[in-house]
Amino acid sequence: MGSVQVLIGSWAQAIGTVISAIGGTPILVIGDGNQPYAIIGNSLQAIGAAVLADEADSTLDRYGNIIPAIGNVIVLRGVFLDDLDLAITGDLFQATGGSLSIYTAIQDEELVDFYANGLQVVGNGAQALAGIQEKQDIDSEDLAITGGWIQATGAVIAALQETHNYLYPNDTEEKAGENDQSDDENRNV
Repeated sequence: MGSVQVLIGSWAQAIGTVISAIGGTPILVIGDGNQPYAIIGNSLQAIGAAVLADEADSTLDRYGNIIPAIGNVIVLRGVFLDDLDLAITGDLFQATGGSLSIYTAIQDEELVDFYANGLQVVGNGAQALAGIQEKQDIDSEDLAITGGWIQATGAVIAALQETHNYLYPNDTEEKAGENDQSDDENRNV
């Protein structure tokens, strides 16, 4: 990708996940709770994912960003309505979309994207599991906090990779050329 829009979308997502993670960490919350953090964080994540979907190279990559954007909107609805079921559903949507992005990273042989998306999927899954445990009156605060920070770590790694791709486009083109060359060699064997 490597465009300004991708850079903006990636950093919007990364900043949004960090804000959400801060809001989910009670010791870091300033003020009257985490709702403002959840609203701002999930809004930024949804906007970032939508921008990335608009700039996606493939249909699968597009859906890999559309589905998490929908998930963020569902989480936002859950925040506004104080509905844990919506928050769980939104987290699962985000994990599902991230799984599609893992698949495209494997196809494109992009190891950093594979790890970045994998961390986000694990983080979203942990947050969904924490919500399910909370519904069963099981203490899940630590799991929710950990999931939020794992997701944020993955999003920041993805944004840093997109920054690298933007600043050093020749590295990305050279890698694509090497992959094409190795594909040709594999066919000749």
